[in-house]
Amino acid sequence: MTTILDLARISGLSKSTVSRVLNHHPHVSQESKEKVEKAIQQIGYKRNARGVHLRKKQNQLIGLLVPTVDHPYFSQLISALSEACRQSGYETVIYQSDFQPSEERYVYDKLTQQEMDALVVTHTLLSEQEIKELVGNRIVIICNEQAPGNLFDVFSVDEEQAIFDATTHLLKQGRTRLLLCMDYEQTPLQQKRLCGFKHALKDAGITYSPDMKRNGVMTIDDGLRLGDTLFQTEDYPDGLLTGSDFVAMGLLHSARKHSVNIPTDVSIMGFDNHSIGRASIPLLTTVDYPLQTIAKDVAKALALRVHQNEMPPRRKLYKATLVIRETT
Repeated sequence: MTTILDLARISGLSKSTVSRVLNHHPHVSQESKEKVEKAIQQIGYKRNARGVHLRKKQNQLIGLLVPTVDHPYFSQLISALSEACRQSGYETVIYQSDFQPSEERYVYDKLTQQEMDALVVTHTLLSEQEIKELVGNRIVIICNEQAPGNLFDVFSVDEEQAIFDATTHLLKQGRTRLLLCMDYEQTPLQQKRLCGFKHALKDAGITYSPDMKRNGVMTIDDGLRLGDTLFQTEDYPDGLLTGSDFVAMGLLHSARKHSVNIPTDVSIMGFDNHSIGRASIPLLTTVDYPLQTIAKDVAKALALRVHQNEMPPRRKLYKATLVIRETT
């Protein structure tokens, strides 16, 4: 049976370097990777994964905690994270919280029982401190949510700036009766968006009032229902900022049903730059962000944490950009 020592002998590398290549360590040269791969092909080396996991007390398994798998944004995020983790040598398992803190705690318990090597949290109703108390020194990376980054690595979009820019775009078009659609207002992410919205209004000299937002709007059906409510009145908003392109699509459909012209009567802003917005009539203006880059950065951070979990936490914000099309 061939061993890692055989790979070291044939490749001309040290045993430790070969081990780092086999374990997908991030700090290995491309030349070393190619030498080990050539040696593997030459002698037909097969790794005993179970033995490696037992020795290292690792499962090569990363948990992905999402609120729901049927939301288009989280489906895209799961896909990107799963692929990035796979390329780093890790399998993924998906846990759905259904926006319930009790379900979150159940997943954190699985992490402490070492059923996975690390957990990527894409949505949470708990604070960083609460999560830390539940997981101890186990590896958690927060992706998408707006946590402070004091206790865990956090990778997220600058949501406040994104909505500030989107709101400012509508205001510059002369839209003054704006409405912000939110999914779960109490989450840090939605609070950041609300701050950006208020900031843009203040800069334009417009006083914010609570009736300029709607909570619990996150699906096409939600958009349809909201549109049917708004467009039956005479004083409906002239600018709508949504939390997803699918909410925007529901609003677009409702507008056509009620003979409301988009964008003459109302401007609609999507969010996420989903492909559906490139097929809408009219084409949907939206907010885009570097999803693939975020996923790759999360995978790199996971690999570093698994091999060296004593580094201070870091927080990285990504800038979103407006994609101007026909609905604004």
